[in-house]
Amino acid sequence: MNTGDGGGPEDPMGPRVKALEDGQKAILDKLDAISRSIGDGRLENEKRFSGMSDRFGAVDTVLAKLETRLDHTADAAGLARMHGELTGKMENVSGRVTSIPTTWQTVAIIVGMLGGISAIAFAISKLMH
Repeated sequence: MNTGDGGGPEDPMGPRVKALEDGQKAILDKLDAISRSIGDGRLENEKRFSGMSDRFGAVDTVLAKLETRLDHTADAAGLARMHGELTGKMENVSGRVTSIPTTWQTVAIIVGMLGGISAIAFAISKLMH
């Protein structure tokens, strides 16, 4: 038993405390290295993306201009007018499409023209001989 006169066994906590302090120092050193690395990465990202705020500002300006151009609300009269215009245009297109000859009509026209040209060529050849 230790009587407190200094002649007892050595304190077993001393080496353990020393080991814990050394471990804590190693952890703090690693945290400092991580902190520096994060700071360096942040600075690198700030350099890389420094002009992005200006670019985003330009995009915001363009979007605002587009929004003012497109900021028209449709009312019933406007929709009715637009419906009338579109209906008229569709009827015009429909009329043009119906006036286009079908494939068989086109073939018949070409065959007829070739037959006529052949008849004229035959007639001219008979007159020449």
